[in-house]
Amino acid sequence: MGRLVPWRLVADWRCLACGACCTRFRIPLRPDEAVSIARSIGEWAVEVRAGRPYLARVGGRCAFLSEEGRCLLHPLGLKPRACKVWPFSVSREPVHGLRDLARFEHLGRTWYVYADPRCPGLRLGEPEDRLREEVIPEVVEIWAGVRARQEASTSALPAEVGATESPSTPVFARAVINLIAGRAHIQGHPSSILG
Repeated sequence: MGRLVPWRLVADWRCLACGACCTRFRIPLRPDEAVSIARSIGEWAVEVRAGRPYLARVGGRCAFLSEEGRCLLHPLGLKPRACKVWPFSVSREPVHGLRDLARFEHLGRTWYVYADPRCPGLRLGEPEDRLREEVIPEVVEIWAGVRARQEASTSALPAEVGATESPSTPVFARAVINLIAGRAHIQGHPSSILG
């Protein structure tokens, strides 16, 4: 992994829906996320590697990345926390160094927030108000589990594609996921999260 930089060295960040994170990395899942995704989508949706659950990959990328660069799990309420906070990393200790530049006070606690400079949507420099007042607080809240809904920490989605309130969105996403599931089974994808 490249060296992460403290959030105070980041001017701004916006998701470009480029899919770089969905193609470059395996997406780790928390155990509860793995079970929820496997039960909701199917066991094929979760791969286990070295005892850790990850989102399934098809064709060298996350199985849930749409052709438009959108997350198909997002409108279903199943988008993993790792995806929601990337390219940021949040911890209670300054694990990547530069303590003062990584410190962020929020929710009555001290957090240490870093960013992965490999993300094409990241712009280094003096933090802008949007990053300081909207993005970083939202990322910390998602990491802390006090917030699930994304606004500033995801791409701007057209209402008909990304709004979870739209009854057609989950139906559409599930239809696409069912098509992917067929491809995954054809390609012999592992599916053994629930035994």
